[in-house]
Amino acid sequence: MKTPYKEPASNIRAVHWKNAPKPDPQLAERDPKEYLGAWIKKTFFGPDGAREHMWVHVDGITPEGHLTGLLDNTPMFTPFNCGDRVECPLAVIEAVFRRPLMQPPG
Repeated sequence: MKTPYKEPASNIRAVHWKNAPKPDPQLAERDPKEYLGAWIKKTFFGPDGAREHMWVHVDGITPEGHLTGLLDNTPMFTPFNCGDRVECPLAVIEAVFRRPLMQPPG
């Protein structure tokens, strides 16, 4: 297990593999540009078979149409670090989060 752990313990939960998030085929059909600035959740795999479902803040698109961004979680069981640049094919997206846009006052 990695230390020091920077995320609160309340942000960790164990999920049985049968109930773990799965890629959503509908998300794979969207235009990659729709994901710029959003967070996507995908599964990361460790060398011993460990899996972690973590968020990536999307900031780019490869020529092949894969999303690129920075890992936005502190992994515990996989060989990644928060802030690592990662590439994600659309077919592996499990969920999407977009921060609501701020409305100007007035």
